[in-house]
Amino acid sequence: MKNTQTITIHYEESEKEVILNYAPADSTWVNCNTLLKDFPSGCLVEGKHKFLQTQFILDNTESCKLIVFDVKKEFVSIKTHNHTGDAPFSFLISDHYVVLLPDNN
Repeated sequence: MKNTQTITIHYEESEKEVILNYAPADSTWVNCNTLLKDFPSGCLVEGKHKFLQTQFILDNTESCKLIVFDVKKEFVSIKTHNHTGDAPFSFLISDHYVVLLPDNN
């Protein structure tokens, strides 16, 4: 059984609970391609290391979104990766939580 986390997303007039696979980031880098293969519906990545930033490596990764939250689980930003080729690409993110979702459009 895979480890999961339940998060609550608050909208202006409602809220929704979402169950996501959980992937703690013990290292300073995360291979997004591997994570999306392991968790095709997405996952919650939590920075568990002592450093200020985590590098989200998107080399050869299909299009996806990274939804970023701070240590208080407050929304910070959405980063979009549009796969256009097999070139090296990454984001350095200093916030504590990232929801990695495939772009199914």
